[in-house]
Amino acid sequence: VTMIFCPLGDSGIIDLCKALGNNTSLTSLHLQAFAMTFESGMAFADALTSNTTLQSLYINPNHTEKYDAMHGITLGLQKNKGLKTLNLFGDMNDATRDSLIQAIGVNTSLTELRASPAGFVAARFAAFFNALLANPASSLQFLHLQRCETTWGAAQKFAEVLRANSTKLRTINLIDCFSSDSDMKHVAEALALNQHVTSLNISKGMLGSEGARHLAQAVRTNPVLQMLDLSNHSIRDSGFMAFKEISDARGHDHVGLLVNLAGNDPPIGMSEVYQFRL
Repeated sequence: VTMIFCPLGDSGIIDLCKALGNNTSLTSLHLQAFAMTFESGMAFADALTSNTTLQSLYINPNHTEKYDAMHGITLGLQKNKGLKTLNLFGDMNDATRDSLIQAIGVNTSLTELRASPAGFVAARFAAFFNALLANPASSLQFLHLQRCETTWGAAQKFAEVLRANSTKLRTINLIDCFSSDSDMKHVAEALALNQHVTSLNISKGMLGSEGARHLAQAVRTNPVLQMLDLSNHSIRDSGFMAFKEISDARGHDHVGLLVNLAGNDPPIGMSEVYQFRL
């Protein structure tokens, strides 16, 4: 079921959730541009707790109270046993963020999670990955978080996830999250050891050439990474050259990792080169 510019009011969403709680056939629900309050959000919590057949849920409310409304969905995720894909679009409040982190620590069915923007401060960013590490039964393979703060400690916790090789994560999008070259050193050292993640998108931030050089060193030894997105940072000459040297050494016909550097500042003579195949 897909409803864009959903005409249901808050009471209609509550009735929909009551029906969803007892439904045994619906597998996908997409709701966009609809009114949602704390009350209807809590109705979602009840529905997700009892429903076992819904596999995909896309939520993008437009109501001004959506910060509270999302909370019920993350509470329901803590007890849900069947949902595989969850898309949460819209700002969250801190209670919702904390509830989402708790859900990641216990949920075993979810394979794809998109939270845009997640809006985690550094402590919650670290707590999210700590919860994932503490849940060996997690099925999460695709993760998309946007607009988070990171510090040395938060970057270290993400690096720990990469280094552990114990999660099922294959695709990681952390957009508008990293701005420190020194933090990227720890991420790069862990990435060099990772044997599961095939796509890493850490685009949009303030990473410079130093951070890019750290990552270039990592991909020299990483055998599985197929896509690295470093677009829209502040990477300049030496950052570009670090990847170009690897590309030249391996030959231009080599089919392997694709590095995206669009939206950065290439050196003179490389103004049209924004991608490297390594």
